[in-house]
Amino acid sequence: MASFHRERYDAVYDKWCASKGLAPNAAVDLSLQQKADLDAYFLSHNHDAHGLIERMPLFRDHKAELIGWLAIWPMSMFESLLFDLLAKLFDHIITRLGKILNAVMLRRWKGTEGHMLTDADRIQLENEKKAAVAVGRVVPQENDSDNQ
Repeated sequence: MASFHRERYDAVYDKWCASKGLAPNAAVDLSLQQKADLDAYFLSHNHDAHGLIERMPLFRDHKAELIGWLAIWPMSMFESLLFDLLAKLFDHIITRLGKILNAVMLRRWKGTEGHMLTDADRIQLENEKKAAVAVGRVVPQENDSDNQ
């Protein structure tokens, strides 16, 4: 973040140098009058699309922001840990309930396993249909009216 502020300052400084006919970013000491001109130019051009451009930001100017962050950060960490713990707990509860409900379903439907198509039966049936179509046989479709 600090380099971002420095880049924004450098852009203002480069524009000032261009307006004065100086080489931008030259590591030269400015005269007292040039420093005053740069200061006046900077004060009138110290905003861009991102807001205020600071020149050599000091800790004392941002102490309240830092203290606010330090006060909120532990609560944010606690919230994140608590949320992760609750998410895992709810996932565990849902998984356990799913297993229990599946066991109840299997017990209630015991004895009907031979009445229903399994996934393997469905695959086998589909392969037989494909083979029948490939040799030119038409596979008869079951009619719902036969079951009534």
